[in-house]
Amino acid sequence: MKGNAEEPQFEVGATVKLQNLKAAAEHNGCDGELLRFDTEKGRWAVRLEKDGQVLGVKPENMILVRPAPKLHKLDVEEEDDDDPSGRQLKRMKRNFDRIVKKYNL
Repeated sequence: MKGNAEEPQFEVGATVKLQNLKAAAEHNGCDGELLRFDTEKGRWAVRLEKDGQVLGVKPENMILVRPAPKLHKLDVEEEDDDDPSGRQLKRMKRNFDRIVKKYNL
C-alpha cells in the first residue's frame, strides 16, 4: 500500500467489499474479513462472508466497509495462582463470551 492519505488503512479484522476482480469476477460485491497481508505478493487474505472461502486480493480491489473492532481493556480480576477450582478460567471464559457478543463475532 502506498502512503497516499486518501487510501484506507486496512487492518486485520476489518470488513471490506471486493470490486474490479478479473480472475474471480463472481466475487465482486462480496464482503469479507481481512485475515493477513502477504508482503511478497502484495495481497490481503480475505475470508468471504458468504462461504468462508479465502482469496488473495490486491488492496486496490477492496473498499473498506467497516474498520477492525478496537478491543477495550477487559475488567479482568487479578490472577490467582492458587486457584485449583478453575474459577480464574471461568472468569476468562465469561469475559471472552462478552467480547464475542459485543462485537458479533
